[in-house]
Amino acid sequence: MNEPWLRQLGHALWPYAWGGFLHVDVGGQEHIPPTGPLIVSCNHVNFLDPFVIDQYVGRPMVFFAKVELYESKLVGPLARQYMMIPVRRGEGDAEAIKSALRVLHQGYALYLAPEGHRSGDGTLLEGKVGSVMLASRVGCPVVPAAVWGHAGLFDNVRQLRPLTHMRLRFGEPYRFVGPKKPARNELDAMAREMMYRIAIMLPEQYRGPYSDAPPPWQYTQTLAVADNDAAPTAPQLAESTP
Repeated sequence: MNEPWLRQLGHALWPYAWGGFLHVDVGGQEHIPPTGPLIVSCNHVNFLDPFVIDQYVGRPMVFFAKVELYESKLVGPLARQYMMIPVRRGEGDAEAIKSALRVLHQGYALYLAPEGHRSGDGTLLEGKVGSVMLASRVGCPVVPAAVWGHAGLFDNVRQLRPLTHMRLRFGEPYRFVGPKKPARNELDAMAREMMYRIAIMLPEQYRGPYSDAPPPWQYTQTLAVADNDAAPTAPQLAESTP
């Protein structure tokens, strides 16, 4: 798989940049399909989450970044090289959705945070329907991921405290099933299933509104990991427009 030079450099430098501050305990990588379109759905504790997952997902992964990064003369070129999709937060961004669909149709992995924003303390927030709408529209496998234990990372770094221990778990892949054009109540139920599949991997104190037993899966179907020989090249992302 072809990755831009900056992504390759980031992977190579990761142990040197963060190795002294962060230890990541990883499990479940066998659940990640090696190729083909894929969504990685993860809870969101701090801005480092997608970069950490990018180190361990084992294949090129694209994620969203606020459009202000793309509009920066300094950071913008780096964001493009890092295969980020510019998104305007707090509004329906049609161009971002088109770029996400393009990336998936090209066979790439896409990182999504269904909570919509960072929790800060690691406790799950209510899931939003936007991630569900995208995942159900494409129909590709979704791998749930759960991260915890690193909410205090940056405080620890600033105060030169010992190594922060972060946990990362990947769950079994699944696909959304059900109506082609789900009603709002069905979207809400699908979002709950997406969040429960993350919650069951988290310690109970971080499950938030998903602390009870998950309901029977009605809108998602667990999949077996199957190899796919398709090898995508670097995705073509839409340019952001001011």
